[in-house]
Formats: sequence, structure tokens, C-alpha cells
Amino acid sequence: MTDPNVRPWHALLDARTNLPDLAPEEQVGAFIVDVDRLKVVNDALGYRAGDQLLDALEQRLREWAGAGAYVADVGMGTFGAIVPGLDGEPAAAAAADSLRVALSQPVALDGGLDGGTVTRHVSIGYAHARLQDASVAELVHRADDACERARRLPGDVAIGYQPQLHQEATVLAQIELNLRAAVPGGELVLHYQPEVDLRTGAILAVEALMRWQHPTLGLVGAAEFIGVAERTGVTRELGLWALRTACAQRAAWLAAHPEQRFVIRVNVSPPDLTDPAIIDQVAAVLEESGLPAELLCLEVTEVLAAPDPQAVVANLDRIRQLGALIALDDFGAGYSSLRRFKVMPIDVLKIDREFVADLPGNAVDPVIVSMLVGFTRIWQLDLVAEGVENRETVAALLELGCWRAQGQYLASPAPAAQLEQLLAAGRVDPALLTG
Repeated sequence: MTDPNVRPWHALLDARTNLPDLAPEEQVGAFIVDVDRLKVVNDALGYRAGDQLLDALEQRLREWAGAGAYVADVGMGTFGAIVPGLDGEPAAAAAADSLRVALSQPVALDGGLDGGTVTRHVSIGYAHARLQDASVAELVHRADDACERARRLPGDVAIGYQPQLHQEATVLAQIELNLRAAVPGGELVLHYQPEVDLRTGAILAVEALMRWQHPTLGLVGAAEFIGVAERTGVTRELGLWALRTACAQRAAWLAAHPEQRFVIRVNVSPPDLTDPAIIDQVAAVLEESGLPAELLCLEVTEVLAAPDPQAVVANLDRIRQLGALIALDDFGAGYSSLRRFKVMPIDVLKIDREFVADLPGNAVDPVIVSMLVGFTRIWQLDLVAEGVENRETVAALLELGCWRAQGQYLASPAPAAQLEQLLAAGRVDPALLTG
């Protein structure tokens, strides 16, 4: 489907280049399209099917762009388009939405799936300007920044460029370039946040939260770099570091305060749970730290969205056989559901903060929390509320029967040294709970 009238894409990205057949006052839109999870099609149906899918999507893109546009297959499931004649930002936004709809329709394949169809989500970033105000290269880079934001959201998203997106893209690039060196460079740290018994103030568990002391960005929270780590295959290294560091710290606390039997919770990335090697890693860390297995709990999220959910469930079951606990974190968000988690070998259910933050004022959330209290009692699971930010929420949770909780109001995440006094006491200030 090569168009002899379309110049190479790299020529359009030359900062000195504009479209010679367009006047400087022409309004132009740049669009970057990324086909989500193309690898799934290639793995399941073969590369021929993947190529058919991309050919069909490129044809739709050309038909959508129309005469006079520049369209290119940039590679790796990404397309670019330069479209003249868009009269203002609203027109560019409407065009991006119509492109999203066109590309997300099913594609019929020859062979594979018995001649069936395949549907893929797309992520679209776009930018719009007059050529006298921005070169084609600048527009394309802006569209790419917007597409990077779209890639981090659920599929079938079209996002227009905003100036702050360039800063976000720059930060993400710095994170990706430097993340692999964070462990050997000694730049990772753990902060610890207690989980509290709302009836007594006793500390029941402490969650280890990863932070990165980035050389130029400062202290970066895990939410900012875990997604990059999963895309670049670094989660296993980060996770093993966190597990070793947290278990060693918990063992040190145990030696100093043997009467305090709180659990240390360590987050594990779902893709890492598909590898049976994680069982040996957990066993080795417990042995080297000397920490009793019953004082370790691995926190997992969206387990059944992992590449091989059956392998994950089997590995979690073997980890429990070591004596460690398993917590399902952020329940109610993402792929979590009661139907899904019934098959999982877990000991703790953590309610996502979305269902906690508005207690007691929200009319729906108390019903959800009350339902989960009943379910977890039947299944003999511990139930923990995340995101407790005020005394009113504490009172609402106690009234609903949920007495384990975690949040900024009860105790903020802090380095180990800053928690020594609190953990030695074994409880938070009772005034936080009773007023």
C-alpha cells in the first residue's frame, strides 16, 4: 500500500521541513496512533495475522485522512498522519474521535480464527496548529507526547496535546533511561506505612512502599515508575530488592521488639508471579533474613489480568505453603471482582480507597463495605480499608464492622528510622480513634 506521492516519514520530522504545498497560514493536525497489545495477536494467531491487521488499520487511516494528507506506518504497531485543512482545535478533536471509532471496529482476517475478526484498542495523540506557528516536526512531537499519555490509559483513547504533556513525557523518558541503574546505584528506598486496629490502635501490619531517590527528579513514588518497570522488564529486579530489604528490616524490628508480631506487607508485580522461580526467591529471602514466614505477606493486584493467571494462582498457593500470607490489594479497582477472587488463595482483602474516601457521606459505599465485611467473615479473610483520611471515616468503618485500616490520618508512610518510636509502642495515639 505504498503511496509514491507520500514522502518518507523521517523527512517530515526534519525540523527544517514543512509541507511545500501548504501556505504558512494553513491549519494542520498531526496524529500518532498506537495499536494496543499487538503482541497478543502475533502470539495467538501468528505474524501473518498481525500484518493483516496492521494493513487493514493503515487502509482505514488513509481513507480517514483523505487526499492531501501524509500517512505512514512508523513501525511496531504505530502510525502517523499529517492532515491539512482542519479548521481549529474543535475540528482536530472531532477528527481524532472519528479516527478512534474507525480504527476500533473489528477487522476481518483471512484464515486464523477460522476467518473470524479481531478487535484492538488504539491510543491516539494529536496536536493542531498553523504552520506559521509550529513546524511539522514540532506538531508530530507534540502528538507523540499526547499519545504517550493515551497509552497509559484504558484503550480507545484520543488525547490532544497540552503543554504539560511535554514535561510528563520528559520525566517518563528520564525514568526509563535511569531505572535499570536504580538498584545497583543504591537509589531505591522503602517507606513504611502501618495498618491499624481501629478498636485499640494496635499496629497489625506495616506495608513497605518503594520510593526512588532519582538523581534529578528527587523522591519519586512507585506509581510514577512501576508502569515503566513493567514495560521494560525491570520489575523482577526491583521486586526482589524490595522483598530482601523489607524482610531484613522486619527481622531487625523483631529482634528489637520481639513482642510486636505485626506483619510486613510487600508488593509484588503480577507479571513476576507467573514465574515459578518466585517461590524459591521468597524461601531464600526468608532464610537469609531469619524472618518467620507468618510475618510476611505479599500484596498483589489484578492477578487474574496477568499473562498466565492459572500459573499465578498456583504460585501463590505454593507461597502460602511456605507459611507466608497473600493479600489482594486495591480490591474493587481494575480487574478485581468477587467472582474472580473466589478462586484465589488469599488471606487478606484490601478495599480500594475509592470505596473508603467518601465514608460516611456517600450513600453507596457503606453498602459495598458492609457487603465485603459479610463476605470476608464467611470466607475467613481479614478485611482492610485503605485510604482513611479522617476521624469520620474511622467511625463509619467501625460501625460497618471493618476494624482494620490504613491511611494518612492514622500514620503516613515514613522511612524506617522515623517509625521506631511508633513501632516500639505498638500502637497509634488512641485520640485519633476516639476524639
